[in-house]
Amino acid sequence: MLILADENVERRGVLFLRDNGYSVDYVAEQSSGIDDTTVLDRAVKAYDLLLTGDKDFGELHFHQGFAHKGVLLYRLDRMPTMDKARLILKTLQENEAELQVAFTVVTPIKIRIRKL
Repeated sequence: MLILADENVERRGVLFLRDNGYSVDYVAEQSSGIDDTTVLDRAVKAYDLLLTGDKDFGELHFHQGFAHKGVLLYRLDRMPTMDKARLILKTLQENEAELQVAFTVVTPIKIRIRKL
């Protein structure tokens, strides 16, 4: 699975996913400051999944009709970075096939996978 991590994903989390075998490109390393529609466009063209903590991607998909292959939006604001990274890794490992065709929201208490 090829993942594009939005620039709001913590760098330590990106490195953790890479250390655990995931191929993760990081917007902050490639082109920091690009707008959300450009990020989503890149994700659609070249990646299996967009990883983000930015709720604007839900707005783009559900209210403005932007397409995507898969988005994993995490809502883990008060969670320490490495706890977030471990929960995201677990979500990827347990649901990889489903995530590539869904808008997924991860919170501390549940995972909602909404298929396209």
